[in-house]
Amino acid sequence: MGTSAMDKFSEWIDMEGLLDLPISNHAYTWSNMQDTPTLAKLDCILLSEDWEDVFPHCAVQGLPRITSDHVPLLLSSQVTSRKKALFRYESWWAECPEVEEIIRANWSKQTGVAGVAKRLAIKLRRLKKCLMAWSGLVRRKWMEEKAHSMEVIEVLDRTEENRQLSDVKRENRSHAKAKLKEILHLEEIEWRQKSKALWLRAGDGNTKFFHKFANQRRRLNRIDRITIGEELLTEEDVIAERVVNHFKEQFAKERTSLGRS
Repeated sequence: MGTSAMDKFSEWIDMEGLLDLPISNHAYTWSNMQDTPTLAKLDCILLSEDWEDVFPHCAVQGLPRITSDHVPLLLSSQVTSRKKALFRYESWWAECPEVEEIIRANWSKQTGVAGVAKRLAIKLRRLKKCLMAWSGLVRRKWMEEKAHSMEVIEVLDRTEENRQLSDVKRENRSHAKAKLKEILHLEEIEWRQKSKALWLRAGDGNTKFFHKFANQRRRLNRIDRITIGEELLTEEDVIAERVVNHFKEQFAKERTSLGRS
């Protein structure tokens, strides 16, 4: 492929907003297979933003070269994480007037146990459970109201193409747009927090940008394979077990060292 064709291809990739997924276990995908090899990255898998929205955990790995001088690429679209999601205070909760009263009412309940540390632990666990349940209800309500608002706007926009809307219907459309704007604002705050794009204020970007940034961050943080000694580990459960055992051994050594001092 000539330089001009390559430039046009790169321009097309940028124009379409395609994402070149990193290959987890290979820096290059082609070799001339000589004693002093020439290596190049000639192969890639390109994803659209719509695909990434549907499969946010997808990953690419290279397979062994058997007959070709190119590395076969395998796209896994259903990569999931085994760890439980960490509990975090969501930034968008502060936009909901009722959250302060929920926290205050839950925290003021008696625990029935003695000891400050035990009471604190019980209060935190109870508050976490309460906030997660409330957040789930609010999120489901979001989805319902978002779908309803979009449907109302679409129907009335189509109706307006054929005849003038009544005052009531125009008011209904304005109300639906206001509700949709409110929900999209909360979603933008949520995805901004997940993306860690803290140099942007909510409103400077859009939800789609934050969503894409969060997916990239999640992909960078994922460990697909790890080499311990001369052993290459690729199974997620095995990697997790070996990492946990490593730190258990380190902590055991530290406790032994402290006990002797």
